[in-house]
Amino acid sequence: MSDTIVVHADSELSGRLRTEREKRRLTQPAAANHLGIPLATYRSYESGRSEPPISLLAKMMTAGMDCMFVAVGRSLNELTAESIDWALLSEITKILHDWSSSRPRPLDADELARFMRTSYLWAARMGRQAGLDLLAELRAA
Repeated sequence: MSDTIVVHADSELSGRLRTEREKRRLTQPAAANHLGIPLATYRSYESGRSEPPISLLAKMMTAGMDCMFVAVGRSLNELTAESIDWALLSEITKILHDWSSSRPRPLDADELARFMRTSYLWAARMGRQAGLDLLAELRAA
């Protein structure tokens, strides 16, 4: 009986890594450089000889690569668009627009976007109605 464990890397993951690199028009050396890893290590990931650690996904995100596509086969844009509660976002937008319009200095586009993002995350974490109630309280203050 052998104590050797053979690990087979996910060939789909290695293929998606290559697809993402090619989509970015990067060579293997350029991709390795962007990710801050040795070329031989990158090549072993892309060839499927070894599986990349989870930390590589964070490096990919920092380098502007679509780490979600590499990890699960669906782009971050796809996953985000499907997971957004558009009706909630619409309600938040109306509340913030009304609130901003009533201020002495309405919010500029960047400020409004930050408020929308924060408000949406609150509502998503607290529950839809609790988030909307909190926004209504803030608007009234």
